[in-house]
Amino acid sequence: MHDPSFRITPQDQIINGTGAMLVVLLGFTSAFAVASIYALPVVLNAVGFGTGWVESLGYQAEPHRTLLLYVAGLCLAIGAVMLWFGQQNVHAAYVSEAETPPVIRAITFVGLVGGALLLLVANSCT
Repeated sequence: MHDPSFRITPQDQIINGTGAMLVVLLGFTSAFAVASIYALPVVLNAVGFGTGWVESLGYQAEPHRTLLLYVAGLCLAIGAVMLWFGQQNVHAAYVSEAETPPVIRAITFVGLVGGALLLLVANSCT
């Protein structure tokens, strides 16, 4: 059935859930900065919210738009791979300390989806 001698300890675990969450947060932040150049002010104005704070962020991010696009795409891709490997570690773990808490995996997944949507909207509006 299964080999009881196979154990993953926290020291053996390569992918850390907190590390994946931080990489996805960096990608989400970069995608938000790129989306604040063109897409977010239009969407927020359509809904009826003020956009002064988003436009000021967009003015700061505009000179670095290409770099932010690359950073967002790379970080979101790395975060997706880290999340996948972290999920595989959860399925292979027999030691409860080795698994990443489900809340951190869920937050990472929501940040990954949100960042990908922001990146998609930002790339289509430029």
